[in-house]
Amino acid sequence: MSGTKYLKIALQLRGDLARDSLSGKAGNFQVRYLQSLKEMCSFSSADIAATPEQIEQWMKMSGRVSKNNAQALVVDLRNRLDAELRFGAASTETVRDFSFAMFDAEYSTQQVNAEMLKVFKQSRKAEETEKKSCGKPVNLSAGFGPSRNQDSVGWCFAFTSADLLSYKMKKKISAADVALSHFNREQSPLKRWWSGKKQSEYEGGFEWDAIAAAANNGLCLESNFNSEDNGVNQVSGALDRIQAIKDTWAPYITGACQEDLRTIRALFPQISLSDVNHAILMSTRSSFVSKLASEACEPREKVKVVAKVTKAIGLDKTALFTEVDKQLNAQNPSALEVNGAVLKDASAIEHFANHSVMVIGRRFNEFSGQCEYLIRNSWGPGKFTHDPTYERDEKGHVWIPKEKIHASVRASTHL
Repeated sequence: MSGTKYLKIALQLRGDLARDSLSGKAGNFQVRYLQSLKEMCSFSSADIAATPEQIEQWMKMSGRVSKNNAQALVVDLRNRLDAELRFGAASTETVRDFSFAMFDAEYSTQQVNAEMLKVFKQSRKAEETEKKSCGKPVNLSAGFGPSRNQDSVGWCFAFTSADLLSYKMKKKISAADVALSHFNREQSPLKRWWSGKKQSEYEGGFEWDAIAAAANNGLCLESNFNSEDNGVNQVSGALDRIQAIKDTWAPYITGACQEDLRTIRALFPQISLSDVNHAILMSTRSSFVSKLASEACEPREKVKVVAKVTKAIGLDKTALFTEVDKQLNAQNPSALEVNGAVLKDASAIEHFANHSVMVIGRRFNEFSGQCEYLIRNSWGPGKFTHDPTYERDEKGHVWIPKEKIHASVRASTHL
């Protein structure tokens, strides 16, 4: 992290102290951190807009805020710094908290300065290494529309798979149809009938399985089978309403047919009344939606693709990231299995994968000193779906540090 970055931190601290001093108080940690930055980075009083007399006044006004287990906190934050330094410069937040914890644990100013100098040197070296390894910037977002929205259905793997196929085909493929193709292959008709489940109740899967099933079945365009923007708020809600039609249908009553047809066209906008009647007569409760898809999606798009998977080997994810970067260099996106919590909360530290996203870009962030990936998720383009500290583009894609992804990623898939 450069001196310019730390000057920005120093000026922010100076502003906080000037504001707080108006009420007769000043934070002990902030004062000491400002002093450390001034000494370590050789900032002048003019640089930070604070005279030695002002700093001395703030010191007199400051009061120690005690914390439990301060020394243990120092150790924890040192470990956190070491983890961050594996992926470039340490974050300014962790460096700040580390210095605060040392002051609270009764470290002298000289000891804090010595530790901070060590962190600064390590951070600069790690930043240089990470910048070289991050590679050239890549951004494939032009090949995608706004982020799709899976709503409340657990079909993230299908949305990611559909986006991979859409990028390959240059046509928008229905994620809902990919999901049904997958579940129809995984669950035999007899098994589905025996379970009594509605098709919206089947959730979870892997991208490579879904892509293989969808390619074998033939692909359906989004224009024939809506995965979102269906006018009923949620995919699951639309599926439930359509399922109810099968359960309560009275065939050949014209009024009811027309009303139900409008409901069905929320997901299948091109389907005809005769196709709906045929689907009802030729399906079971558990296969009704699939039969509608069969009627609505003809003719299906034929494609020959092979999904290639790279898995983490225990905690070693070198081969996985090497493959992801190789594909990005070839202008090809990849799917990743990660933990969804890190998308909502930048401070989350999770180590198991439960969500599917796409990597569609890469860059080195000069301000943070870290390599970042551009993530395409399936929670819609809204600005409140991800941690606000992540930079977001107009399509809802977010730049997330490689370090955050590394902790939980389990596998990558590309075509």
